This record gives sequence, C-alpha cells and structure tokens, in this order.
Amino acid sequence: MEPSSTFEFGGWQLVAMTGILSIAISFLMLVVAGLVVPQWRKVRLLEAEMKLKQELIAAGHSADDIVRIVQSTTTSSRCATYARPADRGMAREVMPAARDAIRARD
Repeated sequence: MEPSSTFEFGGWQLVAMTGILSIAISFLMLVVAGLVVPQWRKVRLLEAEMKLKQELIAAGHSADDIVRIVQSTTTSSRCATYARPADRGMAREVMPAARDAIRARD
C-alpha cells in the first residue's frame, strides 16, 4: 500500500472546513470594510472641498472669502454627520411641533 500524498475529506470534515472558511472570510471582509470605509469617506469629503474651492476661485472670490466659506462648510458638514447631544435635545423640541403639523394636515 502506498501512502497517500493528498488530503482526503469525508462528509462531516468537508462541512466543518467549509463552515470555518466561511466564518474566516466573513470576518476578514468586515475588517477590510472597517478599514476602507472611513478612508473612502475622507477622500470623498476632500474631493468635495477641493471642488468647492475650484468653483469659488472660478467665481472670483477672494482668498479670505474662500477660507471663511470652506471653514463654515466643513464645520456644518461635521455637525450634520455626527449629532452632538445638544442637537439631539433640539430635535426632541421640534418633534412635537412636527407631529402637530401632521395631525392638522390629516
């Protein structure tokens, strides 16, 4: 009898190996997505800021105006993306008024 040089998997061993590989690949995909998505977002925000600057230069705005506009837009975009606790409190105050407006419309 000659020794076998290849691995032979039976039924349950094949199922176990498939399950382990599926879990490993899923975990790897989550790690890669967790690393890529924040960097992708930063690139997209920088592209949008660069486009805004180019449009402001083409429109003939001064350097001081461009700095002021870019600083105000980057601050407001961060506030819109990440809600601060004060912003959440304001939303609670607005919600009853919105509900009343919806009820009045019906």
